[in-house]
Amino acid sequence: MRSKKVANVFLYGFLGIFLLIALLPVIWVITSSFKTSTQIFQGVLIPERWVTSNYPGAWARGNIGRVMANSLIVTLATVALGSAIDVLAGYSFAKLALKKHNWIFYLFLLGLAVPLEANVFSIFLQIRQLGLVNTHSGLVLALVGTGTAFGTFLMRNFFKDISDSFGESAKIDGASEFTIFFRVYLPMAAPAIGALAVFKALQAWNEYNLSLFLLTNQRKWTIPLATATFRSIEMSNYGFVFASAVMSFLPIVIFYIIFNRSFVSGIALGGEKG
Repeated sequence: MRSKKVANVFLYGFLGIFLLIALLPVIWVITSSFKTSTQIFQGVLIPERWVTSNYPGAWARGNIGRVMANSLIVTLATVALGSAIDVLAGYSFAKLALKKHNWIFYLFLLGLAVPLEANVFSIFLQIRQLGLVNTHSGLVLALVGTGTAFGTFLMRNFFKDISDSFGESAKIDGASEFTIFFRVYLPMAAPAIGALAVFKALQAWNEYNLSLFLLTNQRKWTIPLATATFRSIEMSNYGFVFASAVMSFLPIVIFYIIFNRSFVSGIALGGEKG
């Protein structure tokens, strides 16, 4: 019993050290957002004098309100459209005729093996042909397309874990395929759908590469693109830069903290089978 307690102390101490190492850069960014440029270059973690004017200054100079609104529009649209497509595709591969053709599913999963950077230019050409460059619609379509492989994989595995007997019982009672999906399987898939929504929200809010190619109009910029540009402009005031960085990641961090349990449970349930 004593040896177990000692082992737990060492384990938690070890994990605590790694947690501190992981959080230290975040803490440094947050505290630096309350410093002057001089204090930042002094390398002191906790400032002697907290500068609160960095936040309203960065908000005004970086048009943070507008770019946050742009990111919110893109994120909500991506979550709604992407989740709907992935749920339907996953259900088709798990419960409908497509489940007999696993080779199609594994061919579909090749999208996970190709890095986004290798496809950015081809995506740009397709979005340009649709006339959707410099539009949030074009960015949403690109985000949905690049995230479909993982989302379908997650939902297919989850639906596959649900016994076919539920659907068979509903069929005996005269339910149509449409009714079986919406009344039987969809409510049971709520944990996985929640995890999928969180994943897509994180992807859409933090996306940079596609935005860089597709959004050249500053009024259409999202948070990552605007923050990166703001950093190159405000080289004389690093307090503004750190304040804009905190404001850019704080909403999605809060969102993740709120839905963290749903995300972890949904990923665990959906990733059990291949």
